[in-house]
Amino acid sequence: MKRICDYAAVTKVSDEFLKDSNNELHLERAQLRFQFVGGSNVGAAGLISAVDTSNGGSKLIDVSAQEGESVAKKCKAIKSRFDVLAKADEEEIAKAYGKEENELTKEEINSYRFPKFTVYVATISELTNGEHTHVNNGERNYPTLSTTYLNEHKDKEEAFAVLKAELDRRISQGDYEFGKVDEEEEDE
Repeated sequence: MKRICDYAAVTKVSDEFLKDSNNELHLERAQLRFQFVGGSNVGAAGLISAVDTSNGGSKLIDVSAQEGESVAKKCKAIKSRFDVLAKADEEEIAKAYGKEENELTKEEINSYRFPKFTVYVATISELTNGEHTHVNNGERNYPTLSTTYLNEHKDKEEAFAVLKAELDRRISQGDYEFGKVDEEEEDE
């Protein structure tokens, strides 16, 4: 299982993907999309490719505690706050840390401007002890599943258990089936 933990710019906060389930479950959730910005040396490009998202990744967040009248307004307020922090100049950051600008480290600058995300990616083979290499949803093949945490997350075993449970749930509900689309089960 691969892990990347780095700072990321929030590119979008929206409830459009979740409107139906939010209404059905009486929840206020939004999808937070992000793009890694840090100097991660664990192959962020390869991991992002494995996650298969054009914006780098996403995380569902509860927005019910945020100020605003509607979920859409709350999403806009959250995105605005991330945008303000991302544009902070080094003078402002130095004041926050009680340092001179020339004393700031890249880590301090990034930690002030951007939230940190941890993404774990496991292959279907890892999740099925080598029994299968892909799952599909009837339209698309997936060789991996991923889970994302806001902030640093170091419990690899817990992340693996979350991914395994997600795979089991999606298979049992019929969201996924083993094998590739339009092919017989080749994972024997």
